[in-house]
Amino acid sequence: MKVAGSGGAFAAWRALLRSQFRDQPARLAAAALSIALGVALASAIDLVNQAALDRFDAAARRLVGRTDLIVRGSAAGFDEAWYARLAKDPAVAVASPALELRTAVAGEREPLRILGLDPFRARLLQPALIAALGADLTALWQPDAIALSAAAAARLHLRAGGVLNVVVGDSPHRLRVVALLPESAYPQPLGIMDLASAQWIFGRIGLLNRIDLRLAD
Repeated sequence: MKVAGSGGAFAAWRALLRSQFRDQPARLAAAALSIALGVALASAIDLVNQAALDRFDAAARRLVGRTDLIVRGSAAGFDEAWYARLAKDPAVAVASPALELRTAVAGEREPLRILGLDPFRARLLQPALIAALGADLTALWQPDAIALSAAAAARLHLRAGGVLNVVVGDSPHRLRVVALLPESAYPQPLGIMDLASAQWIFGRIGLLNRIDLRLAD
């Protein structure tokens, strides 16, 4: 018999479903449950992935801030004279020099990411991140000063006033924790230092490996 139209198709589908349920109720119920669990699992994975991506994006925005362009070099770095050249370019409104490092910490297997900044230049491009350091940015000017994110402080079991022991080559160096960023400022382990101090302690005098730029209108 040929069934035409959507009403006929629905009636045929309902008859088939009723027949399957009468003959094999357990198998049909298991199939329906499997489908429901699969849909729920896929939705949960999607939500978790989206939350992780949103968090990563928010963290990246705090580090990049109002930057239009980032000049990056290798881990070895490049001559800091490039900063002066770019800062004087008429197409550049703000230039902020930086030194990104991954530093060994005594007693820890994972290195710590350290960002050396000029706080007053960075404040123009990463205002949220710099504001999280507090009103007194001069605390970072001390040659052994470092500020830690909440995640870094928790991982290293440190608080403000504590001592962070880093290893540069074969030599240990003691850094004083002068501030802790609130958890909302940056969710991953991070240390922030004054650029000149980072260059001196880590043997990178005269070198940068990142310049953040905001272009002129």
